[in-house]
Amino acid sequence: NVEDQLIVALTREADLVQNMYGNYAVQHALETWGGERMREVVKQVFARFVVLSNQKCSSNVVEKCLIYTDEETRRHVILETTKSPDRMNMLLGSTFGNYVLLRAAECVTGPPLKQLLQYVERHLRHTPNKRIRQRWEQLLESQGGEQRARPSEKHRKEWPSPGQSKLGAHAQ
Repeated sequence: NVEDQLIVALTREADLVQNMYGNYAVQHALETWGGERMREVVKQVFARFVVLSNQKCSSNVVEKCLIYTDEETRRHVILETTKSPDRMNMLLGSTFGNYVLLRAAECVTGPPLKQLLQYVERHLRHTPNKRIRQRWEQLLESQGGEQRARPSEKHRKEWPSPGQSKLGAHAQ
């Protein structure tokens, strides 16, 4: 089957996520086939979560992985990331890393969301980009201090479901 062959090729060529053109192929595959079908690619991306989140091309792929993977995997990667001050500082110190964390805040619920927002709240002053800092402030304010709730479903409806293509929606 051609789909299976393409998925095997994408898995084997993990560096495509960092390529200025290859990342679009990986994003499109995630949008078309979803995270379950692309499990091995998602696993490879999440294994290098911080490094890939801080790069222009691959940060878009990391965001797509957060959107299309299952809830348990998403929660695990966010919990593991928020447990490490070094990882969080690297992400908060990077424009692309901040975009990935903002996407994570839209995708995750419960304890991982709470840990993420608490860490960001304590270290927000280190965020280099004023516009991103303002987005965090708005998100934190909308979460109402300690009573944090999942962002509105309005955001979720904007995300394409697997099979729906929105090429270029997150292009840099």
